[in-house]
Amino acid sequence: MKAFKARSLLLIPLLLLTLLLVPTVYASPPSPVSGTFTETSSTTTDFKEAGGNTFITETGIFELGGDVSGSCVQDVRILTHGSGQITAQGVATCDVTIDGKSGTMVLRTVVTGDAATGTGEGHFTIVSGTGDLENLHGQGNIQGLASGTYEGQIHFDP
Repeated sequence: MKAFKARSLLLIPLLLLTLLLVPTVYASPPSPVSGTFTETSSTTTDFKEAGGNTFITETGIFELGGDVSGSCVQDVRILTHGSGQITAQGVATCDVTIDGKSGTMVLRTVVTGDAATGTGEGHFTIVSGTGDLENLHGQGNIQGLASGTYEGQIHFDP
């Protein structure tokens, strides 16, 4: 029993030493971003109709202004229901500058809207970055379809 206690007491300092050697990762505080987006061109790459719905795949070019400035190329799949309701999902690759840092970011977008009014709202998530934006993460909201506004939170973390 004494041998077991002695071994147990030796393990405690080893465990504490191990915890001290584990690298600590700190998250930077999120920063708010906001601005505008405008589609400058688009090319339809696929178009189908079925059951009163329209399925469109297109590549669009967008300009971003505000806290995130630059241009994006987005591949997007658009479903327009017979009711006029739109659901769109896209992946955009953007060459941008954020707070003096430049690079490429990739973001995913999901938007719903109304074809008749051209209004829409959705969400974006930054999934990766390169250059000065290598450790960029963020997410936020989108208002609009072909043009509109964005606002969200970003942070730089490994």
